[in-house]
This record gives sequence, C-alpha cells and structure tokens, in this order.
Amino acid sequence: MAGKLSSHSLAATLLKVIAAGGILAALLVAPNIGVALKPFLGHKDWRKLREEKRRRIREEIRRLRARRLVEIAVKNGKEHLQITEAGQRRLREFEIDSLKLPNSKRWDKKWRLVMFDVPEQKYNGRRALQIKLTRLGFFPLQKSVFVYPHHCHDEVDFITTFFELQRFVVYCEADSLGEREITARRHFSLL
Repeated sequence: MAGKLSSHSLAATLLKVIAAGGILAALLVAPNIGVALKPFLGHKDWRKLREEKRRRIREEIRRLRARRLVEIAVKNGKEHLQITEAGQRRLREFEIDSLKLPNSKRWDKKWRLVMFDVPEQKYNGRRALQIKLTRLGFFPLQKSVFVYPHHCHDEVDFITTFFELQRFVVYCEADSLGEREITARRHFSLL
C-alpha cells in the first residue's frame, strides 16, 4: 500500500480495523494513529504516515460515520468506534470484490462443481452469481453448472451466502466431466 491510499482501500482498511475490535475514538486525532493501523498497513507505511494521511484517515472516518457504517460507543468509560450492521454489509462487499480463488500449481485431478437451481423470483441473485463465478475464473459447463480444478468450497460458501442463495447451490467434487473434460482441461491449461 505504498504511495497513495485510494478512498476505497482506506475505507475497507478502516472498516476491517474497526470490525476487528474497534479503535479508540481518541486515536482519530492522535498523531500516532499509524500505530493503531500498523497491523493493517504495510510495515513501512505506518511509519511514514504523515499529517496528510492522518487527515485523510480522519476524513474517511467522518464519511463512514455520516454513512452510518461506524458509530461511537462507550466501553469502560472510553469512546470506541464500532462497526454497524450496515458497515458489516459494506465490509462484505469489499471482501467479495477482492475475493480470489486458490490456484495450486499441482492439480489433484478432481473437479469442483458449483450447480444451482435458483427460482425466477431471485433472478438478480442468480445473474450476479453467474457473473461472479465467471469473473473468478470458473468454467461454465452449462448455464447453471460451473467447474474449477482446485478446492474452493470456502469461497463458494462466502459467495452464496453473500447473494443469499446458499439453499439453491450445490458444491461437489467429481473425478471426471465426461465428454466436456477435454474442453475444461483446455480452458484451465491442464492438458
């Protein structure tokens, strides 16, 4: 994160810090706010956090509060920032945007299939799921069957939970894709 922090990455970092246990509200004006953010910034960045960056952090926290993503709560007589339910949702959006699938150098010769039968009234969720799986690198075997050559159960669980489709989605492993095996192998450069 050397150089300039984008507003998007700064907001995501701050939401992560606050969700992980909050930070004292007093730190927002403290000259050593970089120390509080140390675990979330690169080891070189926190030392170089100058007044301009501290100002940007304070401004971003004000924006987060204005959008009701964080709030001030009193714990043990001290004011702390804590993430709100809306902030938790926004944090999940940041996380799904930055989600990446594992890509082992060695293939275990198993296919991971994501199959879904989403009802028409959840069309937007179904379409979002298809787009996300495609962008992550899944191979569309059919309209509602996607495959990937590496273990990705946790990532699929996260995606289906995010789109509230977990009861319509099945994740399983298979040794073969039948007639489509060669096409899928070619797609993933596994020939």
